[in-house]
Amino acid sequence: MTKQQSINSYKAKGYTAISNNLSGIYTDVLVKGSTVVRIGDDPGYPHFARLILSASSGLKNVVKIFLHSEPLGIVNDLNFNGEYSITETELLTAMSQQESENYQTWALTALNEIRQGKKPATDPFGLVNDIDILFVYARNNNLHIDLVCPKNVMKRGNDFIILDPFF
Repeated sequence: MTKQQSINSYKAKGYTAISNNLSGIYTDVLVKGSTVVRIGDDPGYPHFARLILSASSGLKNVVKIFLHSEPLGIVNDLNFNGEYSITETELLTAMSQQESENYQTWALTALNEIRQGKKPATDPFGLVNDIDILFVYARNNNLHIDLVCPKNVMKRGNDFIILDPFF
């Protein structure tokens, strides 16, 4: 099944496409009720999904994944042959404008400190342990961290949740 056929299949099941979803380029996002479906060919996201689904990741404040598949094989940059991933997740809430500004200010400093192997002085978002795990994973898998941008962190109630850390 092609990427477009998968998108059409979800739409036939009542999912609605979100326009201007701020998600990765080449990623379609559809929503039905409290379930979000990401269908895309960004190689970073399947890494994140597989890490979350592994029993030993240690990640705590990350999006809940209900299903993840790569119907045409592993999505990668090396030999793109139409591979894509489908990931069903929980619906989260966007941070407020003030929270986004506060997060970005904090993240600019905290991510640099973590990159240097230091523990940030503050952790107002409760994400330092997860970010540390993600940095190690990114380094070991030749990925880049994209967590300064507030769109990659959302909320579940009062908890801040990492949604999409890699590119």
